[in-house]
Amino acid sequence: MTNFIGKHHELIKFSSVGAINTMVDVTVFWVLLHLWSPDHSGLVAAFESLIAWGVASLGGYFMHSRFTFRTRLPVVGFYGVTAIGVAIQMFLSGFGTVHFGHGGALVGKIVGVVIATGITFTGYRLLAKLGSGVKTVGSVHVSQISKNLMASPKLAQKSMGTGSR
Repeated sequence: MTNFIGKHHELIKFSSVGAINTMVDVTVFWVLLHLWSPDHSGLVAAFESLIAWGVASLGGYFMHSRFTFRTRLPVVGFYGVTAIGVAIQMFLSGFGTVHFGHGGALVGKIVGVVIATGITFTGYRLLAKLGSGVKTVGSVHVSQISKNLMASPKLAQKSMGTGSR
């Protein structure tokens, strides 16, 4: 069990933050859903989903930056990746409302959250690696490549194009 946690610590932290955000998101959505008349349109449900996401995403940005990835995620990148998840949630909430009413809206929202989770984890993780300066080529860290090049003056000159040919 400890080995699993060690290998997947980022995913576990991401899931914990995501669970909190999802509870906030779904709760706000449910409240907004019941503020309108029972026969409101799918477009209104999609807009309610957007508002709920907006509330939850503010906390998510700070928690993912400080807790999950321990590096400040670029705001534009964070919201760009998140926008994909939001679009999926909005579409499925609206679709669920049109075809199945209030219950369908909530089911669509939850299915959207599940799909968006995989997309956002991958995107945020990439942003965190790029933002913290971690660069890899295949499975080799770029700083290791640089160290190896600098250890050999001829290789360093060759890689910079300054050596004799």
